[in-house]
Amino acid sequence: MSTKPRSHLSLGLCDWRRHRSAHVTQSARDDAALLHRHLYIDEDISHAARLVPHAVFTDPEVASFGHTEPQAHIRHGDRVMIGKERFSSVVKARAIGETSGFVKILTGSDRQLVGATSVGPDAANLSHELVIRYRSHRR
Repeated sequence: MSTKPRSHLSLGLCDWRRHRSAHVTQSARDDAALLHRHLYIDEDISHAARLVPHAVFTDPEVASFGHTEPQAHIRHGDRVMIGKERFSSVVKARAIGETSGFVKILTGSDRQLVGATSVGPDAANLSHELVIRYRSHRR
């Protein structure tokens, strides 16, 4: 989706052919936010580089956004940096007795966040905090 003239808007809510994934609800929510920004804030918008986080609410939760490790290597080559932290070394996880899990953060050649995966208690919430970090450095 891309808009320049205000009289034309292309919006493909929940189009499986475009998304080809299980992110339908999150993609629809993101489409709605883009539409709102275009219509009410008068921004030119595009979803070309959009980031749609997703989560699976199992036990443990699994959440991710952005590039996977193989995708990051394709896009950024050997300059991808990978940070991985086990929940067992996180004070809050130890305090609540939920120490199984991890978070993996991928940065590109410019050391900017390009993706993350977390598995464990509240992984979806952690993922959204990382999305805020990602978006704050892309503006």
